[in-house]
Amino acid sequence: MTVVADCQMRPLIVASLTSMSDIDRLSPAHLDQVDWLEVRADLIGEVDLGVLRSRFGGKLLYTLRSREEGGQSMLTAAERHAAIEAASALYDFVDLELIADQASNAISVVPESQRVVSWHGQFGQPPSLDELRRLLDQQRAVGAAFKKLVTAAETPEQALPSLQLQVEEGESGDLVSFAMGESASWSRVIAAARGCALVYAACANTKAAAGQFSVAQLVGDYHLGAKQAVAKQRPRTMPTKLCGVLGSTVAHSLSPRLHNGAYRDRDLDALFVPIATADAACTLEMLSSAAFAELGFQIGGVAVTTPYKDTALAIGEPTTCATTIGAANTLIPQTRQHPSGWLADSTDPEGVVGPLRYRAVPIAGVAAAVVGAGGAGRAAAHGLHEAGARVTLVNRTVASGTEAAHRLGVDFQALCDFDPAAFRIVVNATALGHSADDPTPFDVDLLRADATLVDMVYLGGAVEDSATRNTQLVKQAKALGLTVVDGREVLLFQGQKQFMLMNDSELDLERAATRLGVELDGGVP
Repeated sequence: MTVVADCQMRPLIVASLTSMSDIDRLSPAHLDQVDWLEVRADLIGEVDLGVLRSRFGGKLLYTLRSREEGGQSMLTAAERHAAIEAASALYDFVDLELIADQASNAISVVPESQRVVSWHGQFGQPPSLDELRRLLDQQRAVGAAFKKLVTAAETPEQALPSLQLQVEEGESGDLVSFAMGESASWSRVIAAARGCALVYAACANTKAAAGQFSVAQLVGDYHLGAKQAVAKQRPRTMPTKLCGVLGSTVAHSLSPRLHNGAYRDRDLDALFVPIATADAACTLEMLSSAAFAELGFQIGGVAVTTPYKDTALAIGEPTTCATTIGAANTLIPQTRQHPSGWLADSTDPEGVVGPLRYRAVPIAGVAAAVVGAGGAGRAAAHGLHEAGARVTLVNRTVASGTEAAHRLGVDFQALCDFDPAAFRIVVNATALGHSADDPTPFDVDLLRADATLVDMVYLGGAVEDSATRNTQLVKQAKALGLTVVDGREVLLFQGQKQFMLMNDSELDLERAATRLGVELDGGVP
């Protein structure tokens, strides 16, 4: 089994410039956390280095990515050779492609101390660990300050060989080995936690490669960056526990910010990552495998989101709560107590009931409507019913709504007959009402003046930007002066229970709320 060192050097953050306006999209605070700027010459063309150096005091990396390796450069071998030679006199480092630049002898014009010798695979069948080892040997024969090996992964499982190589060479301090692709973004953070020398990031929303995190995410969600290492007066340790959120699309998820911040508060050597997959069962099997264990992580738990809550219920040994709801949003590894290997639970009910209790909103005996009979809606209805509310489940499809209401022991009403004015608590558990051109599931103007609206889904906008973080439903309800619990507050309270299940440790609710941009208002939870 591979042995992972207790401590590590901080990886350097490399922010990729795809246009000169990218640097304007970085706040001064985030730019201050960046170590290198990568000028993607195949995308940006010529740049004014004088202006760039006047605005950035770190190192500059020149990259002219060819089409063969996923870039946009159309230069001939001779033209590429000339461009690289010119760049070597102006930049601190130059990216050199192992195959093309070795064949054209362009590598020879760059001093070894300036070389980042790279190899980028293409989507399809990714290389095996042995193939990556052979490529690394070729890079070592060439000589370079840094060796970069990037596979292209279409599934989380295809990223594993890159991470295995990074762990093998973790103490070298000059290897960059991870996988690109939306389903492999998690490998970038895992690699950074296992000795990867450089971690590449987008300046804002424009990515130079699939699966890149933004600088803001690396700093805010994963606590990487030039100043993060000295924020705590203790050595930077290798995380030994891994948790994550599993879904079909999780790039917008705020769960990493919530959990990783809490790990930092508690001095826990753990890491929380988003894992996008098209096959939840296969990915969970990979996380439980001996090959993954050799990366040096113990799995602490997996948060499960759309559309895999039914899969999680089927895979794990369900709690009474999860069985009643018919869905699970949390999987906890259980090796002896549960033959399946996972305990399947749901913290979604607490996401609705928790903030209502915190705000001292009456629940017991109160008429509450939950619109939507999917996994989230069933969880909300169950939580409110258990708290003593008179719950009505509202759904557009009568058959599935009636079946769910019967299972939960609550009333049912078809959406076409729904009168919001009849309820003190109204929960939106549908995917409607998010944007200005998206119809709301019901007429918000019909809500009574003393109603409380709960919208279970949040948007991925910045914490400080209410214009992008609030759904259309939330905006309309707030404009009417109603009490509103938005999706981030729901995430906070379900995450509080989820954190306890995964770590057997309390979440600092006030600090977590600040990270999510939630203004807590009410009594003591």
